[in-house]
Amino acid sequence: MLVATIEEAKNRISQIEYIFCHQLYPNLQSKSESLHKIYYEERKDAEDEYKVNEKSLLLQTDELREKLKQKTNEVNVGKEVQLNLENIIRSKDLMLIDKDRMLKELKETSGMIESRDSERKQNEQLLRKYEKENRLLLTGKKREDLVKQNDSLMVKLKDLQHNVDRLQVNLQERSNESDEGMASHEK
Repeated sequence: MLVATIEEAKNRISQIEYIFCHQLYPNLQSKSESLHKIYYEERKDAEDEYKVNEKSLLLQTDELREKLKQKTNEVNVGKEVQLNLENIIRSKDLMLIDKDRMLKELKETSGMIESRDSERKQNEQLLRKYEKENRLLLTGKKREDLVKQNDSLMVKLKDLQHNVDRLQVNLQERSNESDEGMASHEK
């Protein structure tokens, strides 16, 4: 009985071995090969997709770097333009200050001319008055003193007239300079 049971167990093991070797193993092997093929195909597809994504990301990175360079250049150009405009404004401000100073000087010179002109008119009136008195006076020492005084007043009058003429020329020159400065400032 024991021998029969061992024989029966051997037969069953042989059947199981036959089924495993002829039916299950080839089936497992074919499924394993097909799974390996699918795995390799999927892996290759994933690697290809990764490479495409990597190239796309590298291109985007390069584009972003280029855009950053452009924006940086634009900002630098903007800063240079701003500095140039600030320099122009400062120079215009200095020109305005200079023109204001020149205008004040012109006004002062004009006031001096008016003052000198007023003195000249007073001296002319005095001269006319002395000439009248001179004609009325009799001959003698008073007349000689009046003639001397008249001569000195005439010299003063000529000096004043000369000063007034010189100041008017100076005023005209500064007025022309101021007009030219204002014209260039308006540009």
